[in-house]
Amino acid sequence: MDRIEYLSDYVKVAVLADPQVMDRTSLHLPPKSLGLEIAEFYTDLFMRRAILASVLPFQPDVILFLGDNFDGGPILSDEEWQESLSRFRHIFNLNMLERSTNTQVYYLAGNHDVGYEAFHSRMPEVIKRYEKEFRSRNYRFTVGKVDFIAIDAQTLDGNSQGQLTSATWDFVRNISKDVSLTPRVLLSHIPLYRPDRTYCGPHRSSPIINQKVSRTNQNQEILYQNYITEKSSQYLLDMLRPVGSLPSFIYSMRKKQKKEVGSEGIMRKSKMIMIYGIYFHVTQVFFFFLFSPGTYLVWS
Repeated sequence: MDRIEYLSDYVKVAVLADPQVMDRTSLHLPPKSLGLEIAEFYTDLFMRRAILASVLPFQPDVILFLGDNFDGGPILSDEEWQESLSRFRHIFNLNMLERSTNTQVYYLAGNHDVGYEAFHSRMPEVIKRYEKEFRSRNYRFTVGKVDFIAIDAQTLDGNSQGQLTSATWDFVRNISKDVSLTPRVLLSHIPLYRPDRTYCGPHRSSPIINQKVSRTNQNQEILYQNYITEKSSQYLLDMLRPVGSLPSFIYSMRKKQKKEVGSEGIMRKSKMIMIYGIYFHVTQVFFFFLFSPGTYLVWS
């Protein structure tokens, strides 16, 4: 098979991670201050130039946002949130894409969008606001010959009796009943568990990043976590049996064995927006990634 024929048979998926549109919570500058407006202007411009120059020319069939579209999303007022949403849509040319292209756009909920469990219980309206714009936080869609399973990872390790946590696990169990042989890719903003002291490779600022989970003293609701717990990670893998995982905190794409949780690989620190391509001949899907400054790529 020559190269031209080979490249004609795939679906292009652009993966954009953690844009975190800047707001008053980002630098703790006063709202509407000159300093904040200058910072917002240049960060918006940087990302817009990147998407226009590095992603849209590829004419992707699908654009996938892996979460953290906003920075202070959970604590912004409705007015501030709508302003950030308007900037987000402008930066990534979403209005034009929806009007004049066949590109499908999908969104994943991140902690900077909806917060963690402790926040959900106090301000459930944040979830409603997010879903009104971006639709369900747990859903499934098919691209080419691949099923993508998007989950709200912020709810997985919450109170098992809580409504949001129960809804996410009910969704996972329902998906697991489908015995289709279609390959699956798991989408979660928070990455799967990896054991503490796991070496992350030499190409990042910290070679080891251990798991951190913070909970409230009173009812043990989650305030912060940087990995899905080992139990939940193993349960997800056993139930869904994905061929790969695309998290946002730490980007990975690898085939996992049933008993293997986490991933070891080379992490490359991205000091600028960059493109990285992965092509799966078996599944006929090509991924290319857009990272915001300070995020990381894991490949193994």
